[in-house]
Amino acid sequence: MALRFGIPWLPWILLAVPLGIAVLFWWAWKSYRRDVRRGFVLFLRERDPHLEVHIEHEGCVAVRSEHGVERVFYLRELYKAVARLEKDTPEARKQAYERFLAHADPPFR
Repeated sequence: MALRFGIPWLPWILLAVPLGIAVLFWWAWKSYRRDVRRGFVLFLRERDPHLEVHIEHEGCVAVRSEHGVERVFYLRELYKAVARLEKDTPEARKQAYERFLAHADPPFR
């Protein structure tokens, strides 16, 4: 009776459950990175309202000042710093953003 409709259903379930879990993990990872990146962009705009964000990608953010100076921030270390926060609060994230900017090469002012 396992071949009721011609195809056994158990292999499909055994395939669908791990695939569903993998998709949930992927979605959570992408959502986390998007949240950190958007918070960082808002933080930059708070610091300098005249900054223009002209590239916002998962791995980097490129900004241009009103004087035409362009700067690219690679976000891998920022993602790690936010993930290591003891308490993930807006204030703690702002401090992580500040530390990230202070350690950027060259430092962003």
